[in-house]
Amino acid sequence: MDKREILQEPIKARKPEAREIEKHYTSAMDSANLINAGKPAGYTDEYWADVVRRNKAHLELMLSKDYWTTQDLTPFQNAVK
Repeated sequence: MDKREILQEPIKARKPEAREIEKHYTSAMDSANLINAGKPAGYTDEYWADVVRRNKAHLELMLSKDYWTTQDLTPFQNAVK
């Protein structure tokens, strides 16, 4: 296989193991909880807007994953509305 063939071959992502999925879920729940808690004292409006933007992007990425099984994704969906 030459270099051109290797570059054209699609990359196949492996399915994460159960413990990895749980870590992803916990991390995403942290993002949802942060958004839902509202702006902490001491944060500027500009900084808070950036925090919300980054955490919503994280949640949208997590919602796009196809490895979820029985996890409740409702908190993520509500936080990105």
